[in-house]
Amino acid sequence: MINTVAIIGAGPAGIAAAIQCHRQGIDFLLFEQAHLGGLLNNANLVENYPGFPKGISGRSLVEKFSFQLNDLAVPIIKEKVTQVDFSDNAFSIRTDSETHTAQFLILATGTIPIKSDLTFPNSLQEQVFFEISEILKATGKQIVIVGAGDAAFDYALNLADQNQVIILNRSNNIKCLALLLERANAHQNIKYLENTRVTAVEKTATGQIEVVCSGSGDNTSIQADYLIFAIGRIPNDICLSPKLRAEKDQMIEQGYLYLVGDLANGRYRQTAIAVADGIRAAMQINTMLSDE
Repeated sequence: MINTVAIIGAGPAGIAAAIQCHRQGIDFLLFEQAHLGGLLNNANLVENYPGFPKGISGRSLVEKFSFQLNDLAVPIIKEKVTQVDFSDNAFSIRTDSETHTAQFLILATGTIPIKSDLTFPNSLQEQVFFEISEILKATGKQIVIVGAGDAAFDYALNLADQNQVIILNRSNNIKCLALLLERANAHQNIKYLENTRVTAVEKTATGQIEVVCSGSGDNTSIQADYLIFAIGRIPNDICLSPKLRAEKDQMIEQGYLYLVGDLANGRYRQTAIAVADGIRAAMQINTMLSDE
């Protein structure tokens, strides 16, 4: 059986696409290998999403999205999509257990973090992170965040109420919103260090992380329970086969493939934009079906 639409990724864009497909009576499959809501789970406060004049935490907004999906009885295939290809006028979506087919594909797979080029002991794997959803409930910890953009400062604000947080910037160029910087500077549990480059990551005898740094001519080390790298993200289209990746632009132009949300929006990674992307893609598919 060939399904009409496959949606890969249940962040804001994928969720919005699923809701719109449901509204239009289009059959669809929604795939999500990890947490519903994607990176929105990491957001300290979403302040530019209409309807919430005082802002809303990322997790609270995800809960509302989840409630709406449950209310509509939208099923989620909780499997990793390992490869997507296109042949015989249909997309094949392969997971770890089976292969599904669809006429249209909405790719809402977001971004993946840029990994640090530092090496660190395997024994520290469970203490080094590139997102914070897994440690949002941490309390009484010493946390080091490497980065100077919106994500680094937002992560710090999300964690600082219950923990001590140090932000390390390898230069003096701060790339975050002025509002986030102002809030971080005002928070008693957040310390910001500029011109501080991490040169090594080691494990201490007590099981903590020793973050070895250099900067301003001095060497120092910081003890931490968790280390977070927030040094950038890149589009996540790794599930596309080499053949489909080569034909991607043509498939988009023909109206069979849609890249939505953070995957397609570069620096404009905002929840409201992602939601609009998902709705538009579903509406465009509905128009194509109506014209057939």
